[in-house]
Amino acid sequence: VNAAFFYNFIDDAQLHMLVIEEAVPLSSSGFPLTTIVDGRERVVTEQRFLPLTRNAGDAETWGFEVEGRVAVTPALTLLGSAGYLEADYTKIRHDLTHDGRVDGRDEALELLRAPTWTYSLGAQHTLRVGHRHRLVSRINYAYRDKAYNTTDNLGFNRQQKIVDAGMDLLLDDGRWVVGLYGRNLLDFARAGTDTSITPFVEGGLSPLERGRTFGLELTYNFRGV
Repeated sequence: VNAAFFYNFIDDAQLHMLVIEEAVPLSSSGFPLTTIVDGRERVVTEQRFLPLTRNAGDAETWGFEVEGRVAVTPALTLLGSAGYLEADYTKIRHDLTHDGRVDGRDEALELLRAPTWTYSLGAQHTLRVGHRHRLVSRINYAYRDKAYNTTDNLGFNRQQKIVDAGMDLLLDDGRWVVGLYGRNLLDFARAGTDTSITPFVEGGLSPLERGRTFGLELTYNFRGV
């Protein structure tokens, strides 16, 4: 069993954000564009969104991690791990919620990619087949809490529950390995990331990762394993 406790204080955390800039578009001749409003000529302005990296504030994180394995029998091993993370802003210097103010709403935002709980449980079984062959079976369940991908918390990955399993037939003391595996057996829909297009437009970019997948592998090792 291995365990660790950690505490970090982050001074001037660098965050990526979008800010609004009032700009004056120019015509092809290089002069500002104008329009007529209520009989008066006015200069046309437009809002532009600029990606910036700024020292947005201070934060602190603390938590723990523990992992271990238990040999139930010479052939069966159980594995597990767990992690807890508490991550909070302690001071904010810039408007992260895009409401024109720096207040408690900004400090209440969650830090990026900081799921509170993560844990996994698994088992591995080894069966001798004759004198030089082994059949290794394994299964694993992994959980991860909801995590945010954007500073305003509009983009996030929801909690994930993933089950993987597989069987490996090791022939000739592991020189040849025939493997059958299944990944994401619950066919859990998950996005690689979730990024809002702008802070003021609904929708975003969320490319999906692979769903339930099965595969067959053949491996040759120049030395047995």
